[in-house]
Amino acid sequence: QAVRYTLRRLREGDPVHIYIEGERTWDGALQPPRPGTVRLALKAGVPILPAVIDGSYDAWPRWDRGLRAAPIRVPFGPPFRLPQLDERREREAALPEASARIMGEIARLLGVPMPDLVDNET
Repeated sequence: QAVRYTLRRLREGDPVHIYIEGERTWDGALQPPRPGTVRLALKAGVPILPAVIDGSYDAWPRWDRGLRAAPIRVPFGPPFRLPQLDERREREAALPEASARIMGEIARLLGVPMPDLVDNET
């Protein structure tokens, strides 16, 4: 139901924010993207505006109970589009390349090398 709701909002022209990794990191490193978020992007075919919350791990590590003083920056990259794919088979075939594109943009914004993160398991 969340996917249908999100697609409806996007069709109505509303912006939607999605954390592609699905959760906060345990060690400060990039995590593989959640395949469902990439599938959603491929089905919607709307512009993607990449952004990262850089410094959040230092400010609030997942394993810690409270916040710490640390600089936070939120850089945005240029918008880009993935192809709009209505057929499930097409989305599954495009998943590795789309995942790599999104994570490559995130790595670029963080100024880190592109890690080998793409995990296409459900």
